[in-house]
Amino acid sequence: MKYQVNQLVPNSKYLMNSLSIEIPFEYAEKRIRMNWHDIIFAIVNGYFCCEAAVEHAKAILGHDHKHEGELISLLCLEPNEVMYGDLFLQKITRLADDVSEEEKEQTNEKVLFLVLLWLYDNIEDFDYPFLAIEVIYTDFDYPESIKGFIGYAQPKDPARVGKNVMFEEWQAYLSEQSQRFAPMMPSEGSQNQ
Repeated sequence: MKYQVNQLVPNSKYLMNSLSIEIPFEYAEKRIRMNWHDIIFAIVNGYFCCEAAVEHAKAILGHDHKHEGELISLLCLEPNEVMYGDLFLQKITRLADDVSEEEKEQTNEKVLFLVLLWLYDNIEDFDYPFLAIEVIYTDFDYPESIKGFIGYAQPKDPARVGKNVMFEEWQAYLSEQSQRFAPMMPSEGSQNQ
């Protein structure tokens, strides 16, 4: 299925997700190290469905002893409470509040990377992937880290321009960020997952 970028943007209901990209949790957990702040940010902006919080709780139960009771309580919610419940939001917000400030500061960059990686892995599904990147660039408030593969931005090296150069810059960004945000083994995880 080809996503038509120009049709996605006006129909989006999310301020920071103009393309209405919903990333499967299974995809995300294999590619980035996540904490509750990341999860709630992705849910609120439509990048994850609400069930992602439940899946994350299942994944870290037994490894996060500090929040074990809260995780079990979250896992015991009924499906309709997860989808529409204030109790659900309260529970994941409390878990997100325990995340360190340093980790919270990385949330935008981490979700930006995940969105761009998902787009890269699904590039054939978009009619104009570089236009999609420009929309994402705007959604995330023009981050300097991806300016090198934005078509209308001033290139780092004026002698190197064009789609091939932008594609190389995109690949380099993904490679760098995948090392930076690589998932940890459960025994390596912090208590603030």
